[in-house]
Amino acid sequence: MSRLVADAMKQGAYGVATGLIYSPNAYAKTDELIALSRPASAAGGLYASHLRYDGEKLREGSRKRSPSAKAPDSRARSFI
Repeated sequence: MSRLVADAMKQGAYGVATGLIYSPNAYAKTDELIALSRPASAAGGLYASHLRYDGEKLREGSRKRSPSAKAPDSRARSFI
């Protein structure tokens, strides 16, 4: 998958987006998200995420996204 992201970045993609509240993305592990965001970041792209939780669990959802956002050179954005 990382190679696909790298290829897409070379073809003009802006970065990687995930919908962590939706299946199958809801089952993604943090290390997988970081691995997918690295080639985008290396190419100057961003990582955008629709958070895993909303409503009363919004704060928890934000913390779940945070490790990916803290990856080296991350340009992370979150959407609710």
